Amino acid sequence: MAKVAQVTAPDASAAKNGAQTASQNPNSLPFVINTSSDLKEIDLENYNASSDEKEYEFQAKQYLASTPAPIALIRELRQKTHDGSTLHVEIDNKAAGLTYKTAQNLGIYPENATSLVQKAASLLGLELKTVFSVEQNPEVVTKGKFKHPIPSPISVETYLTRFCDLQGALRKKQLKDLAPFCSNDDNKNKLLFLASNEGKAEFEIQISSRLKGLVDIIEEFDVKLSLEQLIQISTLITPRLYTIASSNKKHPDCVHLCVSISDNALPDGKHKVGMTSDYLTRKHKESLQGKSLGKARINIRDSTFTLPLDANLPVIMVGPGAGVAPFKGFVDEKAHLVTGGRNLFKKTSILTFFNRN
Repeated sequence: MAKVAQVTAPDASAAKNGAQTASQNPNSLPFVINTSSDLKEIDLENYNASSDEKEYEFQAKQYLASTPAPIALIRELRQKTHDGSTLHVEIDNKAAGLTYKTAQNLGIYPENATSLVQKAASLLGLELKTVFSVEQNPEVVTKGKFKHPIPSPISVETYLTRFCDLQGALRKKQLKDLAPFCSNDDNKNKLLFLASNEGKAEFEIQISSRLKGLVDIIEEFDVKLSLEQLIQISTLITPRLYTIASSNKKHPDCVHLCVSISDNALPDGKHKVGMTSDYLTRKHKESLQGKSLGKARINIRDSTFTLPLDANLPVIMVGPGAGVAPFKGFVDEKAHLVTGGRNLFKKTSILTFFNRN
């Protein structure tokens, strides 16, 4: 069994002051990485987590509870896209064995772009095709049953694509945890300052306002992490929630979304697209090239945003710059009921909406 568990000598001053953290000392991590040559990557689309008797950390459990669903269609809604893009997305919930209700929320798990995955692997010296498993570290006593941070065995490529949040907002604690792995003391001290209370204003200027993610910090501060250290310090990709923009009565088999692409202007004049926006935009471009849209991992969640139970009541719908997606579902439902013979428009329903800016 080949285990990639970096063994480094503990820093004497840190140990003396009790400052050594689990991320600084690989031997104290609750898990080890096994890269045995006989490992075979699991099929995540058909993986039954309940059959392996493992317990998972919360976000990993949520991911495994989501469902792969075919993306049926993505098309641009705007005639002119020079000032933004809005995508109409259809997801085949019937094929995924899911049902939904009008104006519920649908969560999409995005994936990192191949170019970003390759960049992260190159910066950290990781081999994308390496298959590994995460196993409990027998040298570390944990409270309660050990919980796996991710499902495995999987490849480094799958981990970086589907699980590791390489571009999301960073917490100060992550900067503090990354600091010991900087190539020099200058970078280390800069990260520690940004993570401190004294560095609050600078953190906002240098990190938050510039929307820097994990891979940006790794590159800028020349951070060197082993795979297990990366898993320990990074966070998992979480789903982006969208309000469903279709009526389950009119479109019971296909969920519709109305997605405004998040394109953020940065202080240096560059732009950064939100992770899920980037994921759906890539899918759209691939479909225009004749490629399959494939599947997206989704979950459907309840919402407090609902139509009145009495379908004959008049409705005033106001979208104050936050989008009209849920109201599109409501209008769909009203129109569908009228088409079915229900005379609902004796009393007026009104939709008012505004531009975000």
